[in-house]
Amino acid sequence: MTYGDSPAEALEMAHEAVEGHLEVLVSQKQGIPEPLAKIKASKVAP
Repeated sequence: MTYGDSPAEALEMAHEAVEGHLEVLVSQKQGIPEPLAKIKASKVAP
């Protein structure tokens, strides 16, 4: 969950949170998960 003084600021903060999470995954040599849209699409398409 994130917040900001405006929707745009909240979105920017959410992007920063995701970026920070990905940096931690990389630093701990963990895999970066596939985007959910890609996973859902692969289940539908053969």
